[in-house]
Amino acid sequence: MEVLISEVVMPSSLMRVGWEEKPLERLSRSIGKKGLLFPIGVRKVGETWELVHGARRLAACKLLGWTKISVTEIFATDELAEAIKVAENTEREDINPIDQGIYFKRLINERGWTQAKIADLIGVSAGFVSQRIGAMEWPHQLRDAVSNGVLSFSTAREIAGIRDYEQLVYITLHACKSGATPSIARQWRISSNLEQAEKERREQEEEGAQGAQVTNVSIMHCHTCGGQVPTEEISTFSTCVECRALIEAVKGEGTFKESAERARAGGGEEVEQTASEG
Repeated sequence: MEVLISEVVMPSSLMRVGWEEKPLERLSRSIGKKGLLFPIGVRKVGETWELVHGARRLAACKLLGWTKISVTEIFATDELAEAIKVAENTEREDINPIDQGIYFKRLINERGWTQAKIADLIGVSAGFVSQRIGAMEWPHQLRDAVSNGVLSFSTAREIAGIRDYEQLVYITLHACKSGATPSIARQWRISSNLEQAEKERREQEEEGAQGAQVTNVSIMHCHTCGGQVPTEEISTFSTCVECRALIEAVKGEGTFKESAERARAGGGEEVEQTASEG
């Protein structure tokens, strides 16, 4: 069956965000010579045909200037149509892992699918789905490198394990320029994380030493008011027996202690006044 290309509409969500120009041109030339060997899959939605699979072939036919295209009608619910798209696209080797992650996350957010359901549908492990969704949290430099085909997903996943953000970005840019295999990236990750761990250990030791200095303050009791005072704030003075007896008498009445407490709050004037009155 053939339909007008103008009547074929794209679905609301696609796994493949875009196509590289040269591969699309090669596909277009092949279709131009051999014809469209595999019709695209569509389903009837209102007065239009919604694409279920074959977006790249549709784009290639548009590039040829075709007005009609061979289709296979698929009778499917929204969920089944989505499942067919997932299975058909994931089997293609040229699907970008970042595009997969974006698409899987959309299925979870919009359709309420679980990672296990997606994995079961396309015949992969739950870890496969989880890793690609997790890639959405990578720094954009790393995601772009994978999306543009500069770094493999396995290499990028090793780099993503680097704990220090600045080191991660630096190594990403270095890997893009010099190239890196997963094993080399793994060595970089291990080395960087060991350095980070050593740095954190030294910082903790320094903080611990500073904390010990702060808490290791010697405390003494004032012999006059009985209050606790840091050693550096203790002062000594000489007195005769009579004055000492007078101080002890005032101390016994509690007057001296009250004056001392007021002095600590008010800057020491009360002590001077009490001493002069004595």
